[in-house]
Amino acid sequence: MSERTMKLLGRITAAMLAAACPALAQEGSVLPFPPVPSASIAEPRLQDSVHERRAEPRHLEPGAPNVLIILLDDVGFGQASTFGGEIDTPTLSRLADAGISYNTFHTTAICSPTRAALLTGRNHQRVGNGTIAERAVDWDGYTGVIPKSSATVAEVLRSYGYATAAIGKWHNTPANQTTSMGPFDRWPTGHGFDYFYGFLAGETSQWEPRLVENTNQVEPPHDEKYHLSEDLAQHGVDWLRRHQAFAPDKPFLLYWAPGAGHGPHQVSREWADKYAGKFDDGWDAYRERVFTREKQLGWIPAGTKLTPRAENMPAWDSIPEAQRPFQRRLMEIYAGFVEHVDTQAGRLIDELERQGIRDNTIVIYIFGDNGASAEGQNGTISELLAQNGIPNTVEQQLAALEKLGGLDALGTAKTDSMYHAGWAWAGNTPFQHTKLVASHFGGTRNPMVISWPKRIKPDKTPRPQFHHVNDIAPTLYEIVGIEPPKTVDGYAQDPIDGVSLAYTFDDATAPPRKKLQYFDNNGSRALYQDGWIAATFGPLVPWLPGAPGLAEWDSAKDRWELYDLAKDFSEADDLAAKEPERLARLQRAFDEQARANKVYPLGAGIWLRLHPEDRLKTPYTSWRFDATTTRMPEFTAPGLGRESTTVTIDAEIGDDTSGVLYALGGAGGGVTLYMDGGHLVYEYNMMILERYSARSASKLAAGNRHIEILTRLESPKPLSPAEVVLKVDGQEVARTTVKRTVPGAFSASETLDVGVDLGSPVSLDYFDRSPFRFDGTISTVRVQLN
Repeated sequence: MSERTMKLLGRITAAMLAAACPALAQEGSVLPFPPVPSASIAEPRLQDSVHERRAEPRHLEPGAPNVLIILLDDVGFGQASTFGGEIDTPTLSRLADAGISYNTFHTTAICSPTRAALLTGRNHQRVGNGTIAERAVDWDGYTGVIPKSSATVAEVLRSYGYATAAIGKWHNTPANQTTSMGPFDRWPTGHGFDYFYGFLAGETSQWEPRLVENTNQVEPPHDEKYHLSEDLAQHGVDWLRRHQAFAPDKPFLLYWAPGAGHGPHQVSREWADKYAGKFDDGWDAYRERVFTREKQLGWIPAGTKLTPRAENMPAWDSIPEAQRPFQRRLMEIYAGFVEHVDTQAGRLIDELERQGIRDNTIVIYIFGDNGASAEGQNGTISELLAQNGIPNTVEQQLAALEKLGGLDALGTAKTDSMYHAGWAWAGNTPFQHTKLVASHFGGTRNPMVISWPKRIKPDKTPRPQFHHVNDIAPTLYEIVGIEPPKTVDGYAQDPIDGVSLAYTFDDATAPPRKKLQYFDNNGSRALYQDGWIAATFGPLVPWLPGAPGLAEWDSAKDRWELYDLAKDFSEADDLAAKEPERLARLQRAFDEQARANKVYPLGAGIWLRLHPEDRLKTPYTSWRFDATTTRMPEFTAPGLGRESTTVTIDAEIGDDTSGVLYALGGAGGGVTLYMDGGHLVYEYNMMILERYSARSASKLAAGNRHIEILTRLESPKPLSPAEVVLKVDGQEVARTTVKRTVPGAFSASETLDVGVDLGSPVSLDYFDRSPFRFDGTISTVRVQLN
């Protein structure tokens, strides 16, 4: 303390004492703090100081591994050539040869729930993800919100010093919280990832994806050579290089989850043509070939039985000859799509090797977030027909496809194609059923490969221990050497449900440590305990159009099955009648797990199939937009084309004005209002199958015009017809009748855009002119629900 400061304190103290005791203020009084001579104060001088930087705190043991998680989408147990399938998977094979593989690893049978369980180490309903984000409802296990009490592995590892990135599909943000206004705490960067590049929705176009970088919406290049899987691989490589340049001393977690092979199945012809003719004999023959090969490779036990096709799924022999080229081409496209994305994953492995860090990077390659998907039903050119429950026939599909260019249009930006459910069933060989069926392994069992050269010796023996996707997070915690935290950011943490599988790294015969796991999706459910599994199919048959029987379903009448997995790898021999007491015990155990994990009410995931009016949507009933309004996700936008609305537009136009005034949706379905050479045009794209349009007979006069679009649905029932009237300055100029309206959503990721049609274009009329920006001036666009 300086002499000047001491004198000042002395004066202040004297004044305070004088106020308290006037006698002390008399002349000659002695102050309690006499001045201190300046010579007694030793002030540190800069020239005498030694500068030492503080050591960065280290929370990890030296040599903590890097982590790369690769998660493919909607691919099945019997598809990869690595394990007996007929789709070439060079990267999966490369990693299997350098590591170990798991043939009894399980997912949740559906996208968002699997991802939530993977990232948190907890059961999917415990963390609010009992169904996909777009079907979230307001029961605790189904809100689509991962609670702060269940921190992700990215949040935990980042707090210990890891750099973290997520690239690709996210699908764990509520669909009504994905606008450019957030809230962003439910986006990847709010869940522990330093960097994100990809898409938030459950699917997107591979040619014109709706991309986000961190919290900013970005557009892909308009390049005919562009493909999303290649873009995601390049961003993964670029991020690894930035990490090496800027933070090479930090270990990293990279979560790479491309959209392939989820619908729409889209890939260039060169990849699809590699499979020309390979599937000509159909899905039943494919299944027989793959089953034989799986046994020969030792991927499945020698005594495994091939389970039969469901009675209500068509045999290949029942497919009319005229439809077979369509069905074959859909499978060829899918196979090329999956090989293409697996090849892109290989670029990440190449980069690890180039940087010399492959040895201490654990790569966890999960071949599918569920089984292969039957959501293409009878084969489709617009895969959200199934999600909307819109009845259709293959003949309608083929007629619509012919207008797009025939079979050559499959896999292109003009179609949202997806293969027949029979191919999905065959792709899950040797198991029963498909994605969305949580009761049987066709929906839940996916191959997994782990490679970590520094720690794991290559071993061709499949790991047979029963494990689940919620076991990945605790495995990482164990190998990194940390305990799951009890609190994160002030939130007490939920218990971890998963069990580390690190004990299997060195011993393929190690006794299994996971004793109990429940499964549930859309009322399809099962309970595994100590080598036995009890299961019941539930109400939803994914491959049947229209989802028949949901309204009449009574869960109390469901028939349960029982399997001894030690003797029955494929769930082929139902022992329910022989062991009713064991079945009853497992049913009671399921009920206990269901109550503990917020599973009830059973079947909450199918609620919106029965009540589409309860879908996630904005609370607003009126909006005001202008030309700055773009990339408004459909789940937050006005219900154009689905509800009765009045849209009014004030715009200044010229003599031959062209361009989009507004558009919602994309090539797979949507509504658009645009001008073409001065004419006003409206189009309702009913999922490609039907197109309804209205066009003004005359050009609109140049100047400021007041445009109205009146849409009136006949009733609030799903698929209601609608009358659409176009008015300019109060005068009707055109009208059309839409025979069927879309009840749920035109797409999972396409948006409402004003003054442009970003992403996949709604109308074929301006497909080659996309994004077809409006060349007049839009003042306001107002929307009112009626």
